[in-house]
Amino acid sequence: MSNRKKISLLSLVIGACWMMLPAGGHAAESSVKVTLPNFQVKLNGHVVDNPYRQYPLLVYKDITYFPMTYFDSRMLGLVSTWSAENGLAIQKDQVTAAYHTYESDKKNAVSNRASIASFDITVNGHPVNNAKQEYPLLTYKDVTYFPLTWAYAHDQFGWNYTWDAAEGLTIDSDNPQLEQIGLPAEAGANSVALYKGYYYYTLTNGSKNEIYRAPVNDLHARELVYTYDIETAYGLQKMMGFELRNDDELWFNFHLGGGIMGHDEYGKIAPNGHGSIEHRGYLNFEDAAIGTVIVDYSVPPSSNNLWLIPQDHAGTHEAKSIGNPNFLYGWHTPDGGATSFARGTSSAVRGNDVYVLASETGYANNMMNYIYKVNVTTNQTVKVVRDAVSQFAVRGNELYYIKQDDSYIYSFNLDGTNESKRSARKATSWYISAEGNLYYLSLDEQGANHLFKAMADGDDKQILPDALQSVEAINNWLICTPANGRYEGLIILDPSGKLLAKMAEPISSLFIHDGQIVMTTTEDHLVVSLGARATQED
Repeated sequence: MSNRKKISLLSLVIGACWMMLPAGGHAAESSVKVTLPNFQVKLNGHVVDNPYRQYPLLVYKDITYFPMTYFDSRMLGLVSTWSAENGLAIQKDQVTAAYHTYESDKKNAVSNRASIASFDITVNGHPVNNAKQEYPLLTYKDVTYFPLTWAYAHDQFGWNYTWDAAEGLTIDSDNPQLEQIGLPAEAGANSVALYKGYYYYTLTNGSKNEIYRAPVNDLHARELVYTYDIETAYGLQKMMGFELRNDDELWFNFHLGGGIMGHDEYGKIAPNGHGSIEHRGYLNFEDAAIGTVIVDYSVPPSSNNLWLIPQDHAGTHEAKSIGNPNFLYGWHTPDGGATSFARGTSSAVRGNDVYVLASETGYANNMMNYIYKVNVTTNQTVKVVRDAVSQFAVRGNELYYIKQDDSYIYSFNLDGTNESKRSARKATSWYISAEGNLYYLSLDEQGANHLFKAMADGDDKQILPDALQSVEAINNWLICTPANGRYEGLIILDPSGKLLAKMAEPISSLFIHDGQIVMTTTEDHLVVSLGARATQED
C-alpha cells in the first residue's frame, strides 16, 4: 500500500472532524446521479487528478461539488464540527493544510450515485434547509460534498472562483497556504531550516548523518555542510535540529548516547556553509564580551557549574569557573528543596554581566531560586531580585520574572530601578516579551490555560479563544499547542500577536527566520513553507 493511501486511511480514522455521514438515526436519503468533471480543476494551484482520486470532485446539475475531506476542507480554510444534536457545522477559519492527492490505484467510473444529505447543516452560523436547495449538499463514499456555487464559494467563503473553457475551474482561497518544498523525501524525517537563501537539511547514509544546504532557487545544487556518526550502543540516533543563536547565527544540535551517560553536541554553520562542533555536553551557552558563558546542566545537578571560555580558546578544557563556587546555577527547584530539579530559563548576557538563576549549596529555603548577576571579569556576584522566582528573561534593558510566591509577572530595569507588576493575572509556566509585547499563559477557573497579552491599562487581553497546552517563542513568533485537540498541529501568531495560521497538519519541526516559516509534518514527512498569502489582514 502506498504512503499516500495510508494517509488517506488515517484521515478516515480522524473522521470525527470530517464532514461524514453518521450511520443510523436519519431518514433514507434521495439518490442522485453524479459524474466526474470533464474539465481541469485546480485548487490553490494544484491540479486535481479526478480519475484516480479516492475522493474526486463531482458534477451534479452542471455544478461542481467539492469533497469535504479532512485535508481538502482545511486546505481551503474550512473547519467542520459534527454532533448528533446539532448536525454538521461548517465555518470559514484561518486553518490550513498541505494538499493531499488521495491517490487511488483504481480508476473512478465516469458516473456514479450520491445521496442528498438529510442531517442538519449550518454554514458560517446560518442554517441550511438542504431539502429545499437547488444544489443541495451530497454524500459520496461517506464524505459530504459541497456545491461550488458563487453564493457559497465566493460570498460565504471568500474564494477567488474563475471558469475558463481552456483552463477549466480554478479555486483560490484566502487562508494561509502550505507550499511543498521539493527536497529529497527523506529530508522531511528530520529538521529543516530556511536561512539566508538556503535550505539546510539532513539525509541519513548508513551509519552517518549528512547535513546539506541547497540554494532556494536551485535545490539540485546542494553541498555538504557536515557529517557525523550516528551509530551508538543505543542504535542509530538520527534526530538532528537547527536553531538560531547569538541573534542571527545558524546552529545544529544532536544527541549521542544515553540520557545520563550520553551528551548533546552543538555545531555552528559558518557563512561559507562549513559546519563545525563548538560545544559538547548538557549545557546552555551564550557569548559575552570576552568569551562564551556556559551553564553546565550535567546530572546529578551540582554546584560550581558556571563557566567562561575566553575568546580564542576552544573546548571545555579551557573553561574557567566563574561566580560563587558554592552556587548551583541554571536549575530551578520547584519544591524549594533539593528533592527535585528542573532546567530553569536560559541565562542572559549583557556585556560582561551574566544574569542567571542560582541557589546556594545547602538549599535553605531563603537561598533558593534567585536571580544573580555575575561579572565575568571581576567575578562579583550580586543578587538582583529580592524575591525568589520561577522564571526570568532579559529583553532589551529590562528583566522580566515570575515571582514564586504570587505567580505574577514583574519587571525592572537592569540598573535595579523601577520594579513594576506587569500582569493582571497569575501566570503559569510560560511568558515572553516580543517586540515590546508581553504574553503569558494563565489558568481559568476550570484549570485551562489561556494566552493573554499584558496591556498598559491593566486590562489584559485574551489573544485566543482556544485552551492551550503550551506556548513556545521561536524568534519572537508564538507557537501555540492547543489543549482541546481541535487542531492537529499548531496555532502560529506573529510577533505582534496577530493570528497567522492554524495548522491542521501535525508538525514535527518548525524553523523561522526573517519572517519565513518552514516546517516538516509528522505523518508523511512533507517539507512545507507558509506561502505569500499567510498574513491575515486586520
